[in-house]
Amino acid sequence: MEHKVVQEEKFNYLKVEHTKDGMIVSGETKEGLDENDTVQNPCNTKQFLPIQKILERRDSRDYPKGNNYFYKILL
Repeated sequence: MEHKVVQEEKFNYLKVEHTKDGMIVSGETKEGLDENDTVQNPCNTKQFLPIQKILERRDSRDYPKGNNYFYKILL
């Protein structure tokens, strides 16, 4: 299942995928993310979830106009 969600100025969720291991979220952020940081759940915005694993992290293709980092994380 895919969702396209824009939360706020600092984060731009592009894709949310539910797997047997958890929720994989990809998108862009202005702030760096680390494992064990908490991220607002794109499916339930009142809930914050810990980052279990960073699957991919690189400069955004839109940088400097974009949000600096592209990421793919497992929640």
